[in-house]
Amino acid sequence: MARETKTTPARDPDGNTWIPPEDAPNTEGWKSAPSRESTGADPRSENARLGRQGTAAQNAPLLAEESLRADDAATSLRLIAPSFEDGTSMPDVHAATGSNLSPPLRWTGVPARARSLALLMEDPDAPDPKAPKRIFTHWIIVNLPPSTGSLSAGASHGQLPGGAREGRNDHGTSGYTGPAPPIGRHRYFFRLYALDTLLPEQAGGFDRTSLLEAIRGHVLGETQTVGTYEKNTHPTS
Repeated sequence: MARETKTTPARDPDGNTWIPPEDAPNTEGWKSAPSRESTGADPRSENARLGRQGTAAQNAPLLAEESLRADDAATSLRLIAPSFEDGTSMPDVHAATGSNLSPPLRWTGVPARARSLALLMEDPDAPDPKAPKRIFTHWIIVNLPPSTGSLSAGASHGQLPGGAREGRNDHGTSGYTGPAPPIGRHRYFFRLYALDTLLPEQAGGFDRTSLLEAIRGHVLGETQTVGTYEKNTHPTS
């Protein structure tokens, strides 16, 4: 008696199951089995845009349909930094080697259902933009009142709105720490999240990982602005 041969479905490098043409009539060539990537934005691309790091479980998409309860209507949340335009160089006054002054920020278009805002400033180019190895967190604020509308320059030095709390940067301290890139021009992403909740107290303050986990499923809208910075290699006397 001839032995029955059982064929194991082939998989592509991303782990998707592929259906051979003989098992999938009325198709042309091999066809990918349905996946969540095919039903919307690719979560891997979203994770890359957000600068996510960690295990596969930790890299579950922050803004995926199954994990995010979004407003029915698109929000017009917008964030600006009055001291520099989006994508341009940050003034030396905001650098760690300058006055280490947190930049002023303004926002508009907060969703009506928002109960709080969270701010995350991070550098995805550490230590070298040509060979980045990590994301460096410079500033975290949680429970910003949605009605505030702005942060003044130097707000990290005791001028936060009532109820707002600062988290831990990657120097291990609380509050803002300015750009101090060891080499090259780095990008500094200021990400503002509108949340449908107030975040609970976190022992020691939120770091980047605990913040992203805490806001999962609570983001009503998100926006960002980007500054760049490079150390002055030819200081004037």
